[in-house]
Amino acid sequence: MGTPNIFRPANIVKSLLGRLRFPVCIGGNVEIGDYVHEQEFHEYQLQILMEEAGFINVTIDYVFLGLVSPNIMIKDFPKGGFGKTFAHFLVGSGFKE
Repeated sequence: MGTPNIFRPANIVKSLLGRLRFPVCIGGNVEIGDYVHEQEFHEYQLQILMEEAGFINVTIDYVFLGLVSPNIMIKDFPKGGFGKTFAHFLVGSGFKE
């Protein structure tokens, strides 16, 4: 499952300007209706959510500008992986028991 990262750079700017609010309508079409984004998560929140839903061996991948981070190593910079905090999108995967 995936979610935009609540701490992505655009949200930090929105938060500083007082414009980070949920839910938000991010578009829509005639067949499906409005796309309402209820909430975004941080990596640890996504992991806990998946574990509480019964997933095991949960891993989180980090997506920067449409690229999964292992391809560009942003998540490991600087030492300690602080760079992964700024991923635009998070993808959680795991197995059901």
